Amino acid sequence: MAANIAQGLFSFLIVQWLVGATIFLTIVLIIYRLAFHPLARFPGPKLAAATKWYEFYFDVIKSPGGQYAEEIRRMHKVYGPIIRINPTELHVEDPKWYDTLYASNPTRRDKYPPAAKMAGSHRSGFGTVEHSLHGKRRSALNPMFSSRAIMHAAEIMKGQVEVLSNTFRAYLASGQPMEVRTIFRGFTMDTVSEYAMGQSMDIQQDEPRAKNWVESIKAISKMTAIVKQFPWLTSVSQQIPLGLLRTLKPEMAQVLQIHKDMYARASHYLAEKAKSSIHPQNTEKSSKTVDPPLFDCIMASALPAQEKDAHRLAQEGFTVNIAGGDTTARILTLGIYHILANPPALKRMQDEIGTAMLDATKIPALNTLEDLPYLVYLSSNLAFSTMFCVKLMVLQAAFIKETLRIAAMPTSRLPMTTPGELIYEDWMIPPKVCIHSG
Repeated sequence: MAANIAQGLFSFLIVQWLVGATIFLTIVLIIYRLAFHPLARFPGPKLAAATKWYEFYFDVIKSPGGQYAEEIRRMHKVYGPIIRINPTELHVEDPKWYDTLYASNPTRRDKYPPAAKMAGSHRSGFGTVEHSLHGKRRSALNPMFSSRAIMHAAEIMKGQVEVLSNTFRAYLASGQPMEVRTIFRGFTMDTVSEYAMGQSMDIQQDEPRAKNWVESIKAISKMTAIVKQFPWLTSVSQQIPLGLLRTLKPEMAQVLQIHKDMYARASHYLAEKAKSSIHPQNTEKSSKTVDPPLFDCIMASALPAQEKDAHRLAQEGFTVNIAGGDTTARILTLGIYHILANPPALKRMQDEIGTAMLDATKIPALNTLEDLPYLVYLSSNLAFSTMFCVKLMVLQAAFIKETLRIAAMPTSRLPMTTPGELIYEDWMIPPKVCIHSG
């Protein structure tokens, strides 16, 4: 009896000590952040400077979620153009300073590690933190997005457009309204996957799967705010058994399945490459087997061998599929809405296309569409600068350029760090501090 009482008392004291130590360390951390942190002198709400739970409240708890961007806008009205929005980040609201922060080469700008790793693909170009390594990984993909490569991919695009056109015709015949963003997501995912991976995901003709994919993208967006507070969640979620995740969160299970499928594809690809190098005479392929062009592009690059393992290939493949599909679908959705909402522009575009598309059942060649002055944006740099969002489309149209102007391509902050000091007006921003502008 006495032993049980003593054991219980000891356990109570341990718990009490742990609680007390946690409270004490929290108080010390808050004092450090408010008084001694390198960002302590920057303006902004003290609560935001003390804890990331302030941001968490606006992004996760306050309905409808994702409201911290509005709170940041309110902060700027109160505190000025440069503010501290959480314990480790600054935000500048000044269009004139945008090019200073997001300067191009040779200026070095590293990504903020917690933000870069949120997608779970830290070895992809998108998730790469260090400036020079990001440049090398990005350059390895350049051949895939040259104008010549896109012209060669025209048949892939035309095939997917035919499927899309059939979907439109079916809805037109039924008289039912259609949810175009879901349809466009299926179209862009199939186009990007066939172009980059040599095999379509075949979402476009599977409406339930397309809707499930839309939910998956929404789930990723919602998870972003939570991962900001708990960075370890990304790696942990990838370790959850797929069957359990399908029960708990089916839309996230689909994303994890793509991760796993991409890794299996990359592993098989490398195994076949190794086999062909040893026994080149036994490498005859099935007519249906196509090596992923994205993987071929990376393997043919000047990147070192450690940049060409299965995990790296898989993460790059996952990122290209997700980024290329969702962003392009958003552009198409906005573009179609605005062109339909502007009858004079719609009629002018239809009249011009009619001059080139004499047979309504046949899609004109890409270079024919490029010669249409109203339809096409005449700058030859458009294809390169907008990469996924325009290149994998049927045409490089002026209305896409205008849609890009009004659309929010990055729907979250783009935090950067710099190796040296930055100056904004009278403020000296310390090296390696996370800062963004918008």
